[in-house]
Amino acid sequence: MNPLVKVLANSSNYMSLIKNINGEKQNKLSITGLTDSSKAWMVYAITQNTNKNSIVVCNNMFQVNKFIQDLKFYSNDTEIVYLPARSIQYYDIEAESKDIANQRMYAIERILSGKKNIVVTTIDALLVKMFPNTRYKGEEFSVKVGDSIQINTLVEKLAKFGFERTENVEGKGQFAVRGGIIDVFCLNNDLPYRIEFFGDEVDSIRTFDQITQRSIDTVKKIDMSQVSENYVTKEKIDAVVSQLQEFVKDEKLNTELKENIKEDIEKIKEGALENLIDKYFNILVKRPENLLDYLKDYNVFMDEPSKCKEKAENIAYENIETIKVLAQREYIYMPFVNTYLSFEEIETKLQNELLSIYLERISIDKIVQRNRTVYNFSIKEANFYKSSLEVLNLDIERAKDKAVLLVFPTDTRYMQVKNYLQDNKIHVEEVSNIFALDDLETEKVYITKGIMSGGFYSDEFEILVIAEPVSGVSTTTKRIRKTQNGQKINTYADLQEGDYVVHENHGIGIYRGVETIKVQDVQKDYIKIEYADKGMLYVPIAQLDCVGKYVCDDNAKPKINTLGSKEWTKTKTKVKAHVKEIAKELMLLYAKREKLRGFAFEKDTPWQKEFEDSFEYELTRDQKTSLEEIKEDMESDKPMDRLLCGDVGYGKTELALRAAFKAVMSNKQVAYLVPTTVLALQQYRTFESRMKDFGVRVEFLSRFKTKKEQTKILKDLVDGKIDIIIGTHRILSKDVFFKDLGLLIIDEEHRFGVKDKEAIKVLKETVDVLSMTATPIPRTLHMSMIGIRGMSTLSEPPMERLPVHTYVLEYNDEVIKEAIEKELSRDGQVIYLNNRVNKLDEIVGRIRRLVPEARIGVAHGQMPPDMVEDVMLQFINHEIDIIVCTTILESGIDVPNANTLVVEDSDTLGLAQLYQIRGRVGRSNRLAYAYLTYEADKALSEVSQKRLKAIKDFTEFGSGFKIALRDLEIRGAGNLLGKEQHGHMAKVGYELYVALLEKAIREEKEGKDATSKEDVSKEVKIDINVSAYISDLYIKDPIQKIDMYQKISDIKNEEDSMEVVDELLDRFGDIPKETENLIKIVEIRNKARKLGITRILATDKLIKFEPMNLKITLTNDFNNDILIRVMLEINKLENTIV
Repeated sequence: MNPLVKVLANSSNYMSLIKNINGEKQNKLSITGLTDSSKAWMVYAITQNTNKNSIVVCNNMFQVNKFIQDLKFYSNDTEIVYLPARSIQYYDIEAESKDIANQRMYAIERILSGKKNIVVTTIDALLVKMFPNTRYKGEEFSVKVGDSIQINTLVEKLAKFGFERTENVEGKGQFAVRGGIIDVFCLNNDLPYRIEFFGDEVDSIRTFDQITQRSIDTVKKIDMSQVSENYVTKEKIDAVVSQLQEFVKDEKLNTELKENIKEDIEKIKEGALENLIDKYFNILVKRPENLLDYLKDYNVFMDEPSKCKEKAENIAYENIETIKVLAQREYIYMPFVNTYLSFEEIETKLQNELLSIYLERISIDKIVQRNRTVYNFSIKEANFYKSSLEVLNLDIERAKDKAVLLVFPTDTRYMQVKNYLQDNKIHVEEVSNIFALDDLETEKVYITKGIMSGGFYSDEFEILVIAEPVSGVSTTTKRIRKTQNGQKINTYADLQEGDYVVHENHGIGIYRGVETIKVQDVQKDYIKIEYADKGMLYVPIAQLDCVGKYVCDDNAKPKINTLGSKEWTKTKTKVKAHVKEIAKELMLLYAKREKLRGFAFEKDTPWQKEFEDSFEYELTRDQKTSLEEIKEDMESDKPMDRLLCGDVGYGKTELALRAAFKAVMSNKQVAYLVPTTVLALQQYRTFESRMKDFGVRVEFLSRFKTKKEQTKILKDLVDGKIDIIIGTHRILSKDVFFKDLGLLIIDEEHRFGVKDKEAIKVLKETVDVLSMTATPIPRTLHMSMIGIRGMSTLSEPPMERLPVHTYVLEYNDEVIKEAIEKELSRDGQVIYLNNRVNKLDEIVGRIRRLVPEARIGVAHGQMPPDMVEDVMLQFINHEIDIIVCTTILESGIDVPNANTLVVEDSDTLGLAQLYQIRGRVGRSNRLAYAYLTYEADKALSEVSQKRLKAIKDFTEFGSGFKIALRDLEIRGAGNLLGKEQHGHMAKVGYELYVALLEKAIREEKEGKDATSKEDVSKEVKIDINVSAYISDLYIKDPIQKIDMYQKISDIKNEEDSMEVVDELLDRFGDIPKETENLIKIVEIRNKARKLGITRILATDKLIKFEPMNLKITLTNDFNNDILIRVMLEINKLENTIV
């Protein structure tokens, strides 16, 4: 047991409270005189001492996060579960991110399981009416290795439990079927499972990685339960449709209401009832319950009940007002809809059915406390000593009669305090964790590692707890994935008919699908590519490595080539000459950098340690790795040239701060170059606030400074009085001189003009340079730059980042009004985006009608830059509530207070744009919302429909998300390579461009011998009379099939071949003969390329190799596999040549 719980047992007041609870004399109690952190202490102790589970009800998410953080510190044997509230939604939302629904369903399953837990939620979760809990009880089932169960039976069961059937399992609540394999992702697991059958028997169960789709480990058993809170059976759907059809026959009904309901009937028939649950809740659920009905034998703790009551009344009032408006518009029929319960109804339920305990900081609110037994404890908040350890020392001295517990979140802070106290002759007992202690003894000081929201002290309990708080801990736990610098771009993953493709020898054409051609009894698959003048090229699958999807970062259509013309050869020759020049330039730069000697910065000083410890968050694993790489470069005597890639909000600025401080500690100056004045001001404020306690002088140069101020700054800079200067291209001007510049930090280098880049190039030769970009850089490009430029990647979001809750829907005034009001009511801000400048005034007028009290600003690219910056500054300073803008907001500013995003006409934007725009919100520990809308009743083009489908997928980390990442990486490649290179890239497509660049760099590094290596552009025609393809029975999904075709065609050696075979066996089961043949043909192709063979012809009588015109006659008694014989002969040939 936690020794902190034992401390409470010394109090007669506390023991009387426990006796009262266990004796069931009184089911309405109130505990007052608590601090926030001691509330969690009390909740955990009561949960332990009453042998019951508990639920804590808070009035906001900030308090929820605090409780979860503190309860996790106190508990090692009780699961802490977060239950998010579900908002009542009367509108038809087409798609919604599943994170909240999944968390809710997981929490419901834990509540009904009876297992030991403490649930933390907000008051709104108690107000929502729900399905009866009997619907979920007893619905769990297990699958074990050796079980006998038909695949179809398991599929039906998963569908009944609300699992969504997909081709690939990528998110929780999904399942996929491929032959004798079922993949399934349960809510209570970090990894999905792969169940493999042998007939009707479960042969094996394995966990797998949803990104790579490869198995990780074997397990014996998995438990499954409901994944959808609102899943509705077909029988129930039919019953609702039938009732509504009867209802609309009523002639007294208003015509508009009738039409609305008829539209909904059609949607429900198509399976959209889950989107309309609340609109027809009372038809669907005859005897609704609420969360309290699920909580059998739970202690119900309500934190600050007067605040909970106020919030509950506001929610109920807003809901009633919304219903009235929608009923007047004939959009809903009031008797059908779901509504919130009132706070009074919740109190009545609590009074009659459950033990309720109110938790309050200060004493009694007479209205809320009516008829309650009150227990008052005198617990005070303990001071926290960030930098003044002397005060900490004094307080420990004063608390000599108490047990003192010190709790620190990081190793460095732990060691710093421990060493300081020991130097001051205070004996400190180190504890690995709080549970390693039996008792906390008075007159002793204990120190441990852990995370708490704050400390407290109490004379009654003879205890002092001092904790260093950590802000913004997430309610969810993330599984850390091993990452690499950049991701491999898979251009086939979303290849669809009509897409542009590039054949290395024939140029750009249009992909027309996979075609199976059968000659006699031999069947093979070919990629069909259409060229200009209706020319068709059939590419054997074994030559698929010569073909790639045409990808570039702009939407311009490429020119389609003509088969057999010399045009493509000329284009390729020009690009080859161009990349050769780049390779030479890069190698010269590399050689020059190798010879140059720069300044070697000092190793970390104690000041550096203290500065880094002043950061209130724990660094992510990626941040730690990148920081080590940056420091290593700085401490070397070669000038640093490192690129730091990381999404917006992933912590690049923190690393820049630490690098800058390190430079200042070596008496060097730092220049921080940013593309906009707004960003300069933001970064100045960040640097100034972090550095002011360390005697570092930070200044910024921009148009906001007067002429006189600028002159003074320039003089101080040259005199060495300024340590760090932040500014736009102004700091590259000829009148700016430094006393001793040591480090240049550049934010988004690609956004500077040619003239500025030249100035940067001159600076780069003599000082260390750290460039930063928010656009991911693809691994292929990263690899080609290895040794030429250092690159660090941040791909792990900070722990405090919550996912952005995303909705995709037809534009609806009421939804948008509600979304804006909800954000403004929590004192937040809204970003409202439409990419058409001429529509912005109309939008402002509409928002003014919907939300008259809101302060609105407008920003777009046709305004003068100074004016845009002024509006942005007003938004940052919260002088504006809503900014109506174009995609000018795509990159740059950081407004943690803006947590609602509305995008109009989202079907006209690219996924990469949407991804970056969505990254503007969700920058704090608040839950953020994104509403991606499209015009109501708009006839969408085929391209827009495709894009909209992808945007719907985009609400999960699914295919849409991956496409967005890939598009972003291509954009990142364009930024890194520059404008001229980009033009050449557009001519041949990204993949081929990088392949040519890599080859040119290899030739420059290794000399001309490098050209003799295997060349993919050499076609090898293989005519062997065997069937070689992937059948629909083996891989049904065309996207997965083309993906596996690419992997087979990309085989370069035996290791690759084994990897592909392993993946096929793992994901799809036993490999059919014709797929094995395909792999063998690719292996033969590889050997043939190395030997310069251009054609292999094999029949049952003869094997012929060209151009050497070598023929091998086969005897009639040769019954072996013809492919094995061809491989034998090619091996002999290889040995002869060697």
